[in-house]
Amino acid sequence: MNHIVLHIPHTSVVIPDYTGYRVSATVLGHEIERVTDWGVAEIFDIDGVTKTKANFSRLFCDVERFYDNCESLSARGFGIAYTGLEGGGLLRTLTVKQKNDIIVNYYEPYHEHFSNLVREKIEVMGKALIIDCHSFPDKPLGWEEHLDLPRPDICIGTEKFHTPVALSELFRNHFESKGYTVSLNHPFEGTIVPTAFYHKDSRVNSIMIEINRKLFTGNDDITQMNHENITNVKNDITDMLQTLS
Repeated sequence: MNHIVLHIPHTSVVIPDYTGYRVSATVLGHEIERVTDWGVAEIFDIDGVTKTKANFSRLFCDVERFYDNCESLSARGFGIAYTGLEGGGLLRTLTVKQKNDIIVNYYEPYHEHFSNLVREKIEVMGKALIIDCHSFPDKPLGWEEHLDLPRPDICIGTEKFHTPVALSELFRNHFESKGYTVSLNHPFEGTIVPTAFYHKDSRVNSIMIEINRKLFTGNDDITQMNHENITNVKNDITDMLQTLS
């Protein structure tokens, strides 16, 4: 597992700077509860595997978004720096300078660190495998493109250049053998690759694992998180990673 980097971008609930927010603490707390990837920090707390985590909430800065001129969700308020509420309405207002400050001080340093981790794996191991780690609610969020139900237990996301078919099939077959329902690129598609390597270096593979939170919560209620079930999912993923060489 020495060539693996676990990318964990959406588990923090920290808002480093409240500049521009137009909602109450209660509304902000509800929004954080809705969009945070609950369970992921525990599930992917796997010994002996390199990890990179964002230490700020995606509501403040979403490191998985593209720069705004490339990001379709930006116009709806869900680009690098969210300005919209998941259910509709205004979260915050930002000047161009304030948004640029977030990019320079949070977004770009995160990606520089991420790129360096991947580069180190290539230098030492000759290859790198990024696993993009997420969870999702069983009932779609307001901004999601795919609102159809029911949703699978596990969604595997791929990228044509960086995800060999054999890799995605290995993951799909493993999870199905454990009794999970699995879909490929639905309701979420793609997987992250640092820009420095994107469509340039085939030594970098990437695959996304999205876990339905119904597996370890009661109807998406995070107050009912079942830690025994979280451990079960963690063990199944650990088994998968241990087969990779």
